[in-house]
Amino acid sequence: MAALYGIFSVLIRTEVSVSGAFLFSDGSQNGFYRAVTSHGVGMVFLFIMPGLISSLGNYVVPHTYSGIDFATPRLNNLAF
Repeated sequence: MAALYGIFSVLIRTEVSVSGAFLFSDGSQNGFYRAVTSHGVGMVFLFIMPGLISSLGNYVVPHTYSGIDFATPRLNNLAF
């Protein structure tokens, strides 16, 4: 699934680097806009949200539970 959004990234960059309609030419800009939107939504939900949840959770959970094994969140980051 992540490879699909990586391919979208390459196709978008190729489209922008060539003047005129090249890859997503269906008579309008709808194909290009759909590719950009799909790439953006995929990046947010597959990369940014899991990254934020795991990185913030690594710093918030130790303070919530006050556990001795969670005392060092930076050292705990090495486990990831």
